[in-house]
Amino acid sequence: MHQEEVPHARRDFLDQVSVGQVLAQAWRPGVLPWAVHALRAGGTTHVPVCEPQAFPAPGALDLPGAPVPVHTSQIKGPQLLPDMFHTDRARALDSLAVIEGLDAGLILRARGQVK
Repeated sequence: MHQEEVPHARRDFLDQVSVGQVLAQAWRPGVLPWAVHALRAGGTTHVPVCEPQAFPAPGALDLPGAPVPVHTSQIKGPQLLPDMFHTDRARALDSLAVIEGLDAGLILRARGQVK
């Protein structure tokens, strides 16, 4: 992972939406069904990363297809998630600008649970 993500993966700090923040937004369309789904899927379960490590060097990884990691915040698609999911909205917007400038046919997210 990117070196800035290592402390988060070690849980030196926890940068994610709290149950209270979700409950405060429960009146918004879609929030309550999403929250129920997240809870049923184990969204509050502590799943530690045993030994998080930063990528060895900038640039392409020594993997099939030589993927190049690009550090961004956790965003999917061209829109921002509701404010309760952002601790730094300006950084999220900067991440979108990074993605916009990429000459890539495929972008894979690498933070959080991928199914």
